[in-house]
Amino acid sequence: MKRRVDASMDLLRVTRETALDPGYRKAKPAPEWMRFITWLLLVIAGIMFAISGAETTEGNLQNVKEREELIKRVERERTREAGLREELAKVDAEIRELRESLVKNPAVNAELESLEPQVGTQAVQGPGVIVTVDDAENANTPAQLVSDRDIRHLVNGLWQSGAEAIAINGHRLSSRTAIRNAGSAITVDYSSLVGPYEIKAIGDPDNLADSFGKTAGAARWESLQLKYGLKFEIAETNNITIEADPGLGLTRAVTNKKE
Repeated sequence: MKRRVDASMDLLRVTRETALDPGYRKAKPAPEWMRFITWLLLVIAGIMFAISGAETTEGNLQNVKEREELIKRVERERTREAGLREELAKVDAEIRELRESLVKNPAVNAELESLEPQVGTQAVQGPGVIVTVDDAENANTPAQLVSDRDIRHLVNGLWQSGAEAIAINGHRLSSRTAIRNAGSAITVDYSSLVGPYEIKAIGDPDNLADSFGKTAGAARWESLQLKYGLKFEIAETNNITIEADPGLGLTRAVTNKKE
């Protein structure tokens, strides 16, 4: 019997023709309505993603606008505050002149003048140290931000070390000065500050630097540097000028007149 020429291809032909399971051969294609619903769901999902992306972009733009407006407001308030400080300096000078003209006793005038630098009502200058602190680089947690408590510990350490006058970003500290947080900002006498924070302290530079290193404030800042990366620098200087403290004014307290 003569063999067919394509007999050797039978196995390949059978494998190709029966590759699909018979159960799949009998399965019907998906109904038209099901394919339509699938298509509709995909369209809806695409629209939702598009809306979500648009809202995110709009929200980011709004945040940028709010931040820019806040920065402008802060700058306006700073300018206004600087103007008020200049006016206050003029008024202080006028008050001093009036006092000298009314108080004829030189001893009393001399005593008043010696008290003014101590209470912060007169500008002072002299040698001392300048401490600069700031948030950690790329800070993303509250622990990496300078807080009011951190500033208070630093200032207390400087007082303890013999500082005679201290100012934070130009704001003179007195017995009535409040250092606190207001939201994410640090305020000194209700004036918001931004970093880096520069703390000027007048006193013996060598003694201030050495004594401060032994205080609890220095230990706290050493820990903040090591654990959270906060920035701290201290430098000695021969000449620091610290302006007078505008003060909050007295509305209830009066001189106690002895009988």
